[in-house]
Amino acid sequence: YIEGYYDSPVYLKMADATSLSDTDESPVTEFKGLLACFYNIDYKNNDCIEIRTTSDARKSRHIKASNNEEFNKEFIIYATSDEELARLENSDIQSKILKINNRNLCDFDIVIRNGKVFIRVWLKNIFEPDFFDATQGHKTLYEHYEVVKIVFDLFDAVREYLEKE
Repeated sequence: YIEGYYDSPVYLKMADATSLSDTDESPVTEFKGLLACFYNIDYKNNDCIEIRTTSDARKSRHIKASNNEEFNKEFIIYATSDEELARLENSDIQSKILKINNRNLCDFDIVIRNGKVFIRVWLKNIFEPDFFDATQGHKTLYEHYEVVKIVFDLFDAVREYLEKE
């Protein structure tokens, strides 16, 4: 678990997370990985925009297609307004997200809602890795550093997008 200021006044909380959904038979893991939340973003728009690598049937009525075919192959966009989608298409955030995605380190989702940015990274536990195998210790540490770097790179791209309003 990490908590603190990323760049004042932006506050960050980051931790391993698992979310479960209840079914009639048993709980099903919907997400396991790293969850980062950036607070105090200077963004007052009440629209919600989500950029996901996986589909969510509960949000099918909000699916929007981008004009960028390469982006559509990798991501699904959920937006509550056409204006927000148009704004997304008129920025360079899609190319920045694709560039980060091309590192092929992990899948990730971005959610912008109510002055907060949530970034989910799909992977194993990052804050409790297995360092008992000495030959894997440095490699694992470097891989996890790269994942945390992706979170910050994604947030920087999102913040730049939000500030251009």
